[in-house]
Order: sequence, then C-alpha cells, then structure tokens
Amino acid sequence: MTGGFNGDFRVGANYRKQWFVTSAYSTFSAFGDVPLMRKKLNGDQMGAGIYFYNDNAGQGALTTNNVMASYAYHKVLDRFNKHRLSLGVAVGFLQKRVDINKLTFESQFNGDDGFNNVPSGEAFDNTTVFNPDINAGIVWNSRFSDQVNAYVGFSFSHIARPKENFLAGSDNRLSQKYTLHGSIDFKIGQYLHFIPGFMYITQNTAQEITAGTAFGYEVNENSSFYLGGWYRVQDAFVAYLGYEIYNMRIGFSYDATTSTWKEANNGNGAVEVSIVYIHQNEPPHKFSPVRYCPAF
Repeated sequence: MTGGFNGDFRVGANYRKQWFVTSAYSTFSAFGDVPLMRKKLNGDQMGAGIYFYNDNAGQGALTTNNVMASYAYHKVLDRFNKHRLSLGVAVGFLQKRVDINKLTFESQFNGDDGFNNVPSGEAFDNTTVFNPDINAGIVWNSRFSDQVNAYVGFSFSHIARPKENFLAGSDNRLSQKYTLHGSIDFKIGQYLHFIPGFMYITQNTAQEITAGTAFGYEVNENSSFYLGGWYRVQDAFVAYLGYEIYNMRIGFSYDATTSTWKEANNGNGAVEVSIVYIHQNEPPHKFSPVRYCPAF
C-alpha cells in the first residue's frame, strides 16, 4: 500500500503498551511514504516509503528494532480506473538485543523464594544480532461504485529468515510469516459507512485470526467519527475509536483479554494510540478511484 493514497505525502505513528504490567511490553512504530510518477504512467503510479519499528519485551530484557525501505507499483486494471493491483517489497535490517542483566535462570534460583546473584552459567555467544530482512506483498483494490470500496491483500514477511543466535552453538532463525487481510467499505445513505474486515496471520506453529467491523459517520465533508469492535479468536475483544478531521486521523483502541490469560492480567489487555497525517488530502468524491486507500 506504499504510496497508494489520495495526497502528496503521508506520515504516521503507532504506540502500543500492555496496561497491566508496568513497562513490561511496549511497541512503537513510525512511517512515511509518497506517491511517485502519477502523471507519467497512464494511470499507474509508484510509491516509496520508510518505516521504523521498536519493541521492548520483559521490561527491556529483549529489544527488537526494524528499519525498512519500501517500494510499490500500483497497476490499473481497467480503463475506468476502478480496479488496481499493487505489488510491494520492503528491504532493510532487523536488530535484536538481549540484556542478560535483566534475566534470571534456573541455576540462580535459591530453592526457596528468590534468586542468588551468581553467574548463570549460560554460554552467550553475543547479546546483539543484526541481519538483513525482506518482506513482500500484493493487494487487489477495487472501487465498485461511489458506495462500495473493497480490498484483499497477502504479505510474506522475513523471506530470508534472519538469524537470531544468542547462545553459542545455536542456529536459530526467525520463521517466515504470512498475512492475509481484507475489508469492504459500504456507504449507507449520505453519512454512514459500514466497514467489516478480517486478518489472518500464521508464523511457524502460531496463528492469529481477527475479524470485526467499524462504523464511520461523516459529520461534514472534512471530518468523520469511527467506532468499531474486533474479536481476536480465543484471545481478546478489541474496541476502537477514531476521529478524522481535514488531513489527520487519530485512533485509540483497547484490547480486553477473554482467554485464560485474563487470570494473569485481571482481564486487562493493551492500549494502542495511532495518528496519521496526509498532506493535501483530497475528499473521497474528488480523487481517482484507483487512489483509494483503505482506512484502518
């Protein structure tokens, strides 16, 4: 979806934090992208962007940083510019760091109710790994009418399976990840939008299925409210609230755990805040259908 939007450039950021444990898990990401060659490719266009991702787990014991540059080509499939196929690739590096001073091991357990300050005996070969990372994706996007927009996409992450070796003699690699996602935007009447969607992710033996819907209400040509809910199967319910005005959208979501994990977090989950700014954002009735980008 890099560069596939109705504006001159786009920047955004997202912050997620586990509410029930102080600083134990937090994630921050930021991105920027621009469309390219709009007037020179007979309706097609390209896009270029960059994004950064930082994750801290276990109160900073494990830190992950990911920096990627992305490129996409958006191919128009019909003479009315209503259907588009987009191909994208992201190339960058992945860094993981473990702080062994924040870890405790079985050999340090005192046999009662705590840990002794003695060497763990673990053979750490290094505490930081740094490797290239490659992702790719494809998205089919259609604007069937002024009232109906839809998309479906598939992405393939960690194609090169970067190494994650902290212990001497180990050969651990990050498993490849596959994501299937899609959504339909129905406009009901003059002001209301109904936006159901889904996402399926699988990596090694883990999988995640999330489905739900959002409702959008156009207050006027320049502002809209969004309210939605999703269910992550066998895990959590996600509530979402968003507001869009002129070139900016702000979103807030909260995960309420419904699985057996609620015994560990008292039913709480995580809070997430996002913000996206599109420079020279065009109203939906003015931009070319092929430049429609789904709103999250």
